[in-house]
Amino acid sequence: MKALGLMEFLGYLPAVDGLDAALKAADVRLRSCRRDGGGLVSLLITGEVSAVKASLSAVRGAAEGALLSASVIARPSDQLAAMIERM
Repeated sequence: MKALGLMEFLGYLPAVDGLDAALKAADVRLRSCRRDGGGLVSLLITGEVSAVKASLSAVRGAAEGALLSASVIARPSDQLAAMIERM
């Protein structure tokens, strides 16, 4: 794993739409999808740093208003990756 992409959406359908845009934009893989309550949905994607950044850019264009936050973590430590896996 070279990079993690974290996204948080308001609503399940916008999350699916954003994920579709992310997966079509670059060579990334969905690592996890979690409903956090209150309509919040968190997605975690992995791939090369440039691919994750391109995917998040595509999501920002596709999920206007529903994307609450997005972040890229390049070269995450093994401990961080393990912590996120447990979540």
